[in-house]
Amino acid sequence: MLKYVIAATAFVALSTTAQAGTLQNGVWTPNCPAVPGDPPEFNTKSPEAFNKSQKAVQEWQSGVIAYNDCMKGEVKTDQEIIVGAANSSIKKLSDELSGLSAAQQAAVETLKKKGSH
Repeated sequence: MLKYVIAATAFVALSTTAQAGTLQNGVWTPNCPAVPGDPPEFNTKSPEAFNKSQKAVQEWQSGVIAYNDCMKGEVKTDQEIIVGAANSSIKKLSDELSGLSAAQQAAVETLKKKGSH
């Protein structure tokens, strides 16, 4: 039961908080610019063609690095949101359990006093 309360609270927290990525059907997708696509091939027809293709490869690599950096940032943001929501739920439940335990102890003490008269 506790597991379901934590999951529900985390879901509510995530749905009302700005998150970085999107979780749908068990698949997390970052909200980053598009993946650069397939890597370009080197053109070996001539040195000039190779140099041109080398430039395309470097641009592709830069795009991949930017995408990876974005994705890492979004993972960290979403992770912090999820952990924060779960910790908040756990603390709330722990506080409620402590309050209930204290109320139970007070009730026992009250009944003991009534019984001693």
